[in-house]
Amino acid sequence: MTPEEKARCVIDDKLCQSGWAIQDLKRLNLTASLGVAVREFPTSTVFSFHRPETLFDLIQQPDTIRNNMKQFSLLDVKGFRKCQINAINNLDQSFADNRPRALVQMATGAGKTFG
Repeated sequence: MTPEEKARCVIDDKLCQSGWAIQDLKRLNLTASLGVAVREFPTSTVFSFHRPETLFDLIQQPDTIRNNMKQFSLLDVKGFRKCQINAINNLDQSFADNRPRALVQMATGAGKTFG
């Protein structure tokens, strides 16, 4: 068995354990189950899978993750430097303006890592 075939078996097992139906792309039936996983799509390393019921519950919720990101609570600025506060506030504003693809660019030593 090739490494790809071994990986596919591991992934299929994890999907089945999580409640997904596994199908080949050539014989796809999206109505076979609440959660259908399709083989032969290029993917990166997979660590875990959501259960189909979890995804179904998420799409039934009245709001989306993107909309929830528009409503962050006020930042407690204690311990942050001014450049960090500006970066966080600008990131929050980007999400609030429905621009979720944001890049935080700060100089080395400017405090991108807080801890």
